[in-house]
Amino acid sequence: MGAQGDKPIYRRITFFPDAASAALLPRPSGDKAVAELLLTNPEQAGAMLRDLTTLEKKVPREQIVSQGAATATIRDYRTAVDCDRRWYLAEFTSAVRKDIVVGAREAHPAC
Repeated sequence: MGAQGDKPIYRRITFFPDAASAALLPRPSGDKAVAELLLTNPEQAGAMLRDLTTLEKKVPREQIVSQGAATATIRDYRTAVDCDRRWYLAEFTSAVRKDIVVGAREAHPAC
């Protein structure tokens, strides 16, 4: 997360599903379970998740990372392949605090 004036900028928010949640997410036959789910609406998701965070710390280059666990509701789930890697993406709609896991980082590195 960066900041523009007083408004935070959420560059990347990633959920790391537990085994039970990963089992619910569709994936190509023979592929491993979904390990990372990128949110396609980081600005809206970040604003909603910020109130649920349990730990926030600064990391290099003025980035902030928050983490914990939550039960999330998503829609528009999809997969894409970029740089020979499969990515799973979804639009975040809501979450219930469990102990929230949220990461706000720079976008994934280029090939």
